[in-house]
Amino acid sequence: MTREEAKSLFTLAGIPVLNIKPLIDGYNYGPEDSRFYKTLPEKVWWFVKTAAGWVEIGWRRRVISINWSDTPVRKIVTEDNVTKDEEGVHAWDIATALKYLSVIAPELAGRAAAEGSADENGGSRSGAGSASAAGETREH
Repeated sequence: MTREEAKSLFTLAGIPVLNIKPLIDGYNYGPEDSRFYKTLPEKVWWFVKTAAGWVEIGWRRRVISINWSDTPVRKIVTEDNVTKDEEGVHAWDIATALKYLSVIAPELAGRAAAEGSADENGGSRSGAGSASAAGETREH
């Protein structure tokens, strides 16, 4: 997934992108250098900063993995027969990923319930698959 594809998904879902950073595919590890990004751009995942916190998105073999565990959002976004929980979902294609992001867009965009629960790090929480678990440094 390219930077532009990731950013476009969030923008089309109505979620402002405050920052976006590359992440080596969590399932197909490769060398962390510029050659990897140039030769295998489809393997790059993204940390996308939203008003509610960081969201991880990228292709996991045949599905797009979307993980919002670093935000205060806890919501099942679909009844579809896919891997899902209150902190993430797998989408079979770009259109479905957009559909799932649209369900949590109000919360991720900071439009829901006055956002009183978000901390100064944009709702940062540590958890499996999270930016903090991957050693990502967040900017305030």
